[in-house]
Amino acid sequence: MKKMLHGLLGAVMALCFAMLTLTALIDGLGASQPMMLSLMRRYAPPEETGLPEAEYPGMAAMIAGYLAGKQAEFQYAWTDGQGQTMEAFRDNEQQHMADCRGLFVLCRRVLMAALAGFCLTLALTWALRAKRDVARGFLAGGGLTLLAVLALAVWGLADFDGLFILFHQLSFDNGLWLMNPAENLLIRLMPIQFFIHEAAVLAASWLGLMALAMAAAWTMRRSRGGGSEQT
Repeated sequence: MKKMLHGLLGAVMALCFAMLTLTALIDGLGASQPMMLSLMRRYAPPEETGLPEAEYPGMAAMIAGYLAGKQAEFQYAWTDGQGQTMEAFRDNEQQHMADCRGLFVLCRRVLMAALAGFCLTLALTWALRAKRDVARGFLAGGGLTLLAVLALAVWGLADFDGLFILFHQLSFDNGLWLMNPAENLLIRLMPIQFFIHEAAVLAASWLGLMALAMAAAWTMRRSRGGGSEQT
């Protein structure tokens, strides 16, 4: 019974670690001005967006700052060649990005909860001197989490549009995310290729961190002198 409880503790630790790293990456990459700028330049060139190249750094900084909670208003203005002030986004785009910022706020709350859970399970592991049994549970929990994510990855590779649409339907209670490229600059700045690239970077980074954590758990599982199996 004691070993089962220790294994369950390890599985909970794995889930906390998975959520901690995932939310940290979403927050860090999604609100990163350098990444935003790089992806916009790559997938949304000025000839397709109508936004002058010189305005791209400022636009990326505004969007990233808004999602990070550092920018109060989602709007970007510039002066065209005739000296007229141009505002980039319409009301529906502003309202949708307000919804997106709400998701980032939720993400940060989950991050803090996952961090607390991971620290608590780590402290309990140390106090119970059950490293080997906890490591076994971590490997099991981490393995199941990886299988679930792998299933999503296969779905994304086969039908990214379907997965993308489902995410939006589950995340938003309105249709503001459905935009017209002819009218809305936001969708021209962030076409589907933008999100595919961002998702790939996020997935690769998360998988790398999970692999390192599971390798550490495997090493601990094989070690001697620190587990409840000997008590």
